[in-house]
Amino acid sequence: METQLLLFLYFLLVMGPPVILATIFVRLDIFREPIRAVVLTLIISYAATSIFGEIKYGILDIPDAWYDNNFINSLFLIALPEELTKFFVLYFYCARIRAFNEPMDGLVYGSLSGLGFAINEAFGYAYLYQEESSEVIEVVDSILMRGLIAVPGHAFDGILMGAFIGVMIFRKVNKSLFILLAILVPTIFHFLWDFSIYAGYGGFVYLIYFIQLIIVVLLFRRFRNLQKSKIREEELKINK
Repeated sequence: METQLLLFLYFLLVMGPPVILATIFVRLDIFREPIRAVVLTLIISYAATSIFGEIKYGILDIPDAWYDNNFINSLFLIALPEELTKFFVLYFYCARIRAFNEPMDGLVYGSLSGLGFAINEAFGYAYLYQEESSEVIEVVDSILMRGLIAVPGHAFDGILMGAFIGVMIFRKVNKSLFILLAILVPTIFHFLWDFSIYAGYGGFVYLIYFIQLIIVVLLFRRFRNLQKSKIREEELKINK
């Protein structure tokens, strides 16, 4: 019984931060997204993360030297493939559903693609924390810290990606350039985040966190102002 209660506690701690964040981001949209589309995005992103993990750890035979090299590991084994996973969900699923009909939706669905990834990853780390520590308080502390720092970080990366996708689809811009930026910008932030940790400069993570937080706040403020000037939500998709 005690074990079951602990597992339930860990489950709540893992799910709490992403659910709260998802609720906040969805409610920041003046024209709310359908619950079905929100939940499906989280589920598809979660599943895509599992596929990514299986490919990386179960199929590919990546040399140990690549993992030992902080630059290669942070950029090519973590940041780039993880952001590509989010991009595939955002661009090949979210951007093609009927509910994705204005630039703000890029921010909302971008955050959800990031949070689906974060939930999957958080469950994996929670399992590792239980295996590595016999102290409940240490496991709880580790899960909470991840929920407060890493989970929002994945959401922030998804929002940055979604901003470029949203503008690209509904504005007359260079499609190839904005797709490149949608992948490149969050990948750079993600790379700097992980490289700082592996290189022994973990304190820089907090700087990156707050820089992204400021950018995200400004993006939502800007896109909400655009919404307030509209009579109807739906806009014409220029670049599909």
